[in-house]
Amino acid sequence: MTIPDSGTNDPAPTARARIGAIDAATLALAFVLLATTVIRLSIAADRPLWLDEVWTGMIVSQRSLTEFARQCAYDINAPLYYVITGLWARVAGVSNFALRFPAMAFGVLAPLVALTPRRMMGRTCRYAWSVLLACWIPGLLFALEARYYTLYLFLGVANAIAFCALLRSPTQARAWIWTGVSALLALSHYYGFILAGVQGLAYLAFRRGQALRTWPAALAFLPAFASLAVHAARLTLFAQAGRSWIPLVGLSDIIPAVGFVVGALPTMLYLLVWAGVALYYHFKAAREGTLSDAAPVGRELWITAGCAVLAMGLAVGLGMFKPMFIQRYLIGFTPGVMLGLALLAERFERSWARAPLFLVAAYFLLAVKLAFTPLHNVTPLNFEAASNALMTQAPRRLAFMWDNPTQPEASALRGVGGFFFDRAGHPVDVDPVRARSDQDPNAALLQQASGPGTAILWIYDLNVEGTAALRFPPRIAAIDPRWRCRNFGKGPLGVIGCSRVNSGAAPGR
Repeated sequence: MTIPDSGTNDPAPTARARIGAIDAATLALAFVLLATTVIRLSIAADRPLWLDEVWTGMIVSQRSLTEFARQCAYDINAPLYYVITGLWARVAGVSNFALRFPAMAFGVLAPLVALTPRRMMGRTCRYAWSVLLACWIPGLLFALEARYYTLYLFLGVANAIAFCALLRSPTQARAWIWTGVSALLALSHYYGFILAGVQGLAYLAFRRGQALRTWPAALAFLPAFASLAVHAARLTLFAQAGRSWIPLVGLSDIIPAVGFVVGALPTMLYLLVWAGVALYYHFKAAREGTLSDAAPVGRELWITAGCAVLAMGLAVGLGMFKPMFIQRYLIGFTPGVMLGLALLAERFERSWARAPLFLVAAYFLLAVKLAFTPLHNVTPLNFEAASNALMTQAPRRLAFMWDNPTQPEASALRGVGGFFFDRAGHPVDVDPVRARSDQDPNAALLQQASGPGTAILWIYDLNVEGTAALRFPPRIAAIDPRWRCRNFGKGPLGVIGCSRVNSGAAPGR
């Protein structure tokens, strides 16, 4: 990414070379951003909505603001994505693509935002940071999910830039910008509080006097803290052992968590090799006195990257004591970590001119490889196909069971179970079925579906401890031959759709 000296004293060829090189680098960056946008639009685009996406659809399709607010308050997730998608749904509807469009848009915007801090970062750093974010494998995979993930990523980039700007010039205005962006980050996922907290301590440590003078900006966190207070009881209940489906973090989970943040486990190995080669060139140039001059890099950039790494360590550490950590909760910390890699690339460029190129090229090749990797074997817990099949039998009622140790509110289960029916214009009365831990769900579902015109939908994940299907495998048709059932799931993910024999053929047959 650097331009070698032309070896002449004529400034005109040097200027022309520099302009040509800038154009080439910018064109290459534009090509990467365009290619990754195409990947985001096309990767698994025809995949049906899975359970969590249906939950999003259920919340944003509430007919009144009161019901929307009530469902947001009951759901344990931070509400910002629901608010944004809810406003969008009023215009675009709740089709699969409409629900996923905001996520796709934020995924495309995140690497573009990384290009904006021209006064704080050199071109090499900005371009490398943008490419790393654009080609980040989890970011590509989550780009077409109607969930908060890419919003969390987008705000993570904005948070990193705002914090760098605050450390560089700690004015009242910049303090409000940082706290405002950080509050939005926390409102996209509550783990944003961890990153903001670490950054706040760093601000106090490195800019103590200015930090104390800009304390009023902390008021921007009030809406985020209010939202957290609303969800506190549910979050506490969710994080209790025996009730949460999330396992505690073990030592063996640390390396996969780091692999997630850098893109994939193989990427970790490549980064180690890349860093090793770069260090070899660095020490060699240092011994020979041939290190090229470079513009000084503000320490605020390194502090921002360090805060992201420290926050990631704290998040993983909390998961060792409470079942409250999943790898995707680290998405908001990823921009800071990627900023650190971009800074390293810029530093190594002084002794190894191709260091940034080899870094970003590897990420781009992984993104291209993902684009040509069949993802049809990825079968999340979805019941769109099952609902569509049951609709052909024109049921009037649906006995619906989400077999999970967590017990959502009945109104939420009614909305989730009947979402596809309502969207297709074939509403049904949904009866949520809750089986006791010692009760066979087969019997409970059959009892609830005893009335005429009733279908059965039972979904479960055998990987989740406390799932009733582990003790009582599905056997509805064996108990009552008047029913025909089909499992629309795969492996441990079960999606059992059943209809009566006299109401037509088995679902999907």
